[in-house]
Parts: sequence; structure tokens; C-alpha cells
Amino acid sequence: MIFAKAVNKLSVTHPTSEEEMVEFVEQIAPKLFRFAWATIRDYSLAEDIVQECLARYVVYREKHHGKSPPLRWFFTVVAHLCMDVFRQKRQEVQLFDQLSMTKSSHAEISDNQELSVLWDAIAQLKPKDRMAIVLVYYHDLPLKEAAAILGTTPTFLKTKLARLRKRLRDEVAEHDQKI
Repeated sequence: MIFAKAVNKLSVTHPTSEEEMVEFVEQIAPKLFRFAWATIRDYSLAEDIVQECLARYVVYREKHHGKSPPLRWFFTVVAHLCMDVFRQKRQEVQLFDQLSMTKSSHAEISDNQELSVLWDAIAQLKPKDRMAIVLVYYHDLPLKEAAAILGTTPTFLKTKLARLRKRLRDEVAEHDQKI
């Protein structure tokens, strides 16, 4: 819930002046980048997605002013751009080859073997499932916000997350039994 509290003021109002816009972008851009990177696992593509999202906000902010909280709008746009990237990649190469984590990236995340196995399991999930995990457990968004971003209901998302947690638990336990 730390994330949700930190950006609470971002969820309420749209920036009106140029100074407010600069402050707004400085606060939201790192969060959007972490979401995009955790979803697609490619640093340069994540940067491109965030830049595209911010550019769309500058162009379309008057159109969306007051219709939904800015934070929800930003995360929704990033989620859709990530899905576009997945669609493009699927046409070029197999999705698993692009999303699987290398051993060197495991070392950067943590030396903890269990965490490494967990990240492998998360990387093998479908893109929308991975987005759900990242929004709720990494960004600490409430179910209602995450569901709105993903275009589903909070009840469905809660059920989906319970199934995903069980699946990830089983995969980590299966790996532990092999060792």
C-alpha cells in the first residue's frame, strides 16, 4: 500500500501548469518504467513504452481530463503498450525465448535461489497474468485499481491471483523437490 499512498495525489488531479507537469512526470515515470520492465523484461523496450505513454498523455490529456484518475490512465496505457509489444514479438519469434530470464539477470535480482525460481515461474506466465502479479504484489495497488487497469472486475482478479499464487507455489515446491 506504500505505492498507492505515495501516488494518492497523482490519482486525484491532473497537472495544470508546466511546473506541475514536470513534477508529475518525475514522480510517475519511474513507477511506469518498473511496471513496463517487470512486464516485458526488456530495458530499452520499457523505456520506449514509458516515453510513448508520456507522449500520449501530453497529446490526449485534455480529452481524458476528469474522466479517470491519471494514475489509472497511465498504467492502463502502459499495459496496452506492453500487450502490443507481445503481439509484435509473437509474430517475429516465440514469446518464451524473449521473456525468459538469463542467469546473469538472476544474479542481479538476488542470490536467493528460491527467488530466482519464482522469477522464472513468473516469466513463464501469460502477459496479462504477469501484469496482474506485478500491479498487485510489486506496486501494491488495491485490487479495484489493478482490475480497472487490466479491464476486469476485482472479484475476477482476486480469483485469478489466488490461482496464480497456487500455481507459483506449486512450481517452487516442485523445484525444491528436484533439488
